[in-house]
Amino acid sequence: MAAFDSDQYARFRAAPRQAVQSNEWHGRVRRAYWSFTTPGGGLAVNDTINLAELPKDARILGGRTVFGAMSSGAGTATVSIGYAGAASRYASNLGVDAAGEADVADTAALNFGEALADKQTLVATVGGEAWAAAQPFAGYVEYMLD
Repeated sequence: MAAFDSDQYARFRAAPRQAVQSNEWHGRVRRAYWSFTTPGGGLAVNDTINLAELPKDARILGGRTVFGAMSSGAGTATVSIGYAGAASRYASNLGVDAAGEADVADTAALNFGEALADKQTLVATVGGEAWAAAQPFAGYVEYMLD
């Protein structure tokens, strides 16, 4: 049976030891939490909600979102989560018609493990149909830093 090392473990064990970033090894895990209630008139398609600010070098470790029944009856309500220029980076067209929950940044395709090159504002973008009024939308993203 063969044994292999992760990129970080190999750098840590190299002689001489190579640098391993704190957002890869022994860093602190932090959580950016958000909560929001849709306003009385609901939200329109392409409206955005600023959720949280993520610092430069934050390594994304996934997250979770919970939501009320967002359907206003005109189609299929969805949400994408990302940042400016990459609106669906961590979640793409999640169905939010009925109350529920969903993972965020939970696969390689949704950029789990990405280290941010710059500070970013995490944003949710309404899709599919307008969202209903007075519905909760909350969640978090975990990231490793220093």
